[in-house]
Amino acid sequence: MGDQHSQDVQDIKEELGRLADHVFMEERSFLGGYLEHMLEFIIGKLELLTPGLEVDSDSLIVAEDCITDIELEFIRGNPVKALSRAFRGLKSSPHHPVLWFHVGSACAALDIVHGAMRAFMHASWIHPGYEDAKRAFGALMACFYGDP
Repeated sequence: MGDQHSQDVQDIKEELGRLADHVFMEERSFLGGYLEHMLEFIIGKLELLTPGLEVDSDSLIVAEDCITDIELEFIRGNPVKALSRAFRGLKSSPHHPVLWFHVGSACAALDIVHGAMRAFMHASWIHPGYEDAKRAFGALMACFYGDP
């Protein structure tokens, strides 16, 4: 079981790396459908695994560095680079809720609504007390489906 878990995590990390490359190289207008499909695929695989089993201190350092870079890309007004950087960070730490929150934020900025909702939901799944992800998901729901 442990060997299969390690292989599954490694496969997911490789997919996240490919996705980071694809996002970085693709034109903004062509991201939507492919990105939403890949998010469903990757998140579906991740939700079969227990969050936190693959975390080590080096992975967390990489994730924190990525978060700083992502926030700078948002300030510069470049959600595509922020999204690519978020996937790079997730390659190192695939269950990091803040990185998934930034995936959702970048998707929202790129009008990839389903991808944004899925990423915010996944961040909340990883960390049920993550209020920013819950608020962002709620805001998108209210925007597109009206207040309950």
